[in-house]
This record gives sequence, C-alpha cells and structure tokens, in this order.
Amino acid sequence: MMSASHAEGPQSESGQAHIIKMKLPPGIRERKRYVIFKVVSENDRRFSKEEILRGCLYAVHSFLGDNRMGDANIYLIDWNENLGIGILKTTHKTKDDVIVALSLLSAINETKISIIPLNTTGTIKKAKEIIMSLKSVEKTLWNKTEDKNKTEDKI
Repeated sequence: MMSASHAEGPQSESGQAHIIKMKLPPGIRERKRYVIFKVVSENDRRFSKEEILRGCLYAVHSFLGDNRMGDANIYLIDWNENLGIGILKTTHKTKDDVIVALSLLSAINETKISIIPLNTTGTIKKAKEIIMSLKSVEKTLWNKTEDKNKTEDKI
C-alpha cells in the first residue's frame, strides 16, 4: 500500500511537494491580447482595482456566459486609479467580444460609467508604453488648460 506522501508526487527532504511547471510550445499556447481602456464616470469618481475587476468580470460574464467566459481567460493586469486607465488581458479569439462586453457596462457600485477601449496590443510592454504616452499627453493637455486659465485671469 502506498503512503499518502508518495501518492501526492515527488517531495523534497523538507517534505514539500515539488511543482513542475511545463511551458507549452508556442503553437499550442493561447495567444494573449492586452486591451487598454479608460473608465469615465459621473462626478469623476475614482474606482479601486477590485471594483474595476468586479465590474469587468460581471460585464464579460453577462455578455459571454459561463462557457465563453472561461475561454476569454480575462485578467486585470494594471489599473491606474488617478487616470482611470487599465490593461485587461484576454485571448486573441475573444478580444472583440470582451471589448463589446466592457463597452456595455454602464454602472459600477451604482455610479454611472462608460468604458472606452483605447487600444489593443499583443505585448504587455507595448501596452505599458501606450499608457506612458497617454500620461504624457494628458499632462501636456492639463498644463495647456492651466496656462489658458492663468491668461484669462490676467485679462
């Protein structure tokens, strides 16, 4: 009769089981897509990462159902609470459906919102570069608005 320790798999001297992670070959692996989106809310309310994740999961589940939601394999990679911009990971096959589902989301915690998909990319590095460029554009626009307000005050 086999003991419980041998039935679980190979163990180290400390008694901990070894977990062997195997990488799938590129031809079998599911291709990922990163959807960059912006959340616009009434009263400029800021949302936490957990609130956004719950809202995204609800929207995708409502639109795709249980089976297709599992295929979508969504994950909130990054969320910038100050800018209201996030990165959502999904598969290349369900990317369009996920974007539609996010666009249909109209409220989070009884606050009216609108999710605007900004861009889609195949690498997380490129997605972060896009967000950095969006930050610089927003900062430039903010400075121009402040300069315009200062000029109006002088007149």
